[in-house]
Amino acid sequence: MKAFRVGGTTDEITQCELCGRPELKGTVQMIELDADGNDFEDHYFGTACAAKAAGWTQKDVKAKARLANKAKREAADEARRKIEAEESARRNRAKEWWLREHFGTSDMHEAAKLAGMSAVRLSCAFIDEYEACQP
Repeated sequence: MKAFRVGGTTDEITQCELCGRPELKGTVQMIELDADGNDFEDHYFGTACAAKAAGWTQKDVKAKARLANKAKREAADEARRKIEAEESARRNRAKEWWLREHFGTSDMHEAAKLAGMSAVRLSCAFIDEYEACQP
């Protein structure tokens, strides 16, 4: 019997590769493993066929699919948070540079006093200029 791990579910592929049943709501990505336990080949099965192919129960397949989907979501969320943190750091460095160039200080409140405006209004001026420079 072949060894598998569950990669999650998809609604993009709606036909079972094992039995050929069409128009499924979705399929389970079953990743066939080679002799060393490495990913070898992806297959897309309905839950019943996935259970049959792996020698598991449908309940096991569904539980493993939920866990795989959750892991994918968490990885995507982490990647998004990392990108947002990098953008925030880049924007903060740009803000500090902009404040030093225009007002001789990197403190927004001190620069606002020097400019004779509120920190919010000065911040908006920076944001407008920053966004104008973005591709």
